[in-house]
Amino acid sequence: MKYFSFDVETDGLYGQAFAIAALVMDENGQILDRFCEKCVSPGIIDAWTKENCLPYLSEIPECESRTALRQHFWAFYSRYRKKCVIVADVPYPVEAGLLRACVEDNLVERKFQGPYPLIDVASVLCVIQVMKSK
Repeated sequence: MKYFSFDVETDGLYGQAFAIAALVMDENGQILDRFCEKCVSPGIIDAWTKENCLPYLSEIPECESRTALRQHFWAFYSRYRKKCVIVADVPYPVEAGLLRACVEDNLVERKFQGPYPLIDVASVLCVIQVMKSK
C-alpha cells in the first residue's frame, strides 16, 4: 500500500493556496516521491499567515502564479491518485479548498477525479484514542 500525504498553506483559512507540499510513501514510511512548491510574491494579507507560515517557507522552490501552482500539484497528484490512499491532517477547509480549486480549473475533465475518499488523519487518530479508552 502507498500513501499520498499533502499539506497546503493558504492566505487565511479560506484564502487561496500559495504553498503546497506532498509526499508519496510506502507502507514502511519510505519516501518514494515528493512535491514542494510556492508562489513567487503570493501577496499574503492574513496577519497570522504572515507571522506563522511565511518565515518557514523561504527555501521552497517557486513558480510564477497560483494557477501554475495548482497545475503543477494536480499533475503530481494525478500520477498517484489511483495508486495511493490520499491523506491529510484536518483537510477542511484548506486542503479540501485546494482540491476544489484544482477540479474547478478543469471541471469537465476533473469532476470525478477525487480524491474519493480523502482520509483525515486527525479523525483516524481520534477513533484510535476512543477505542483505546474502552
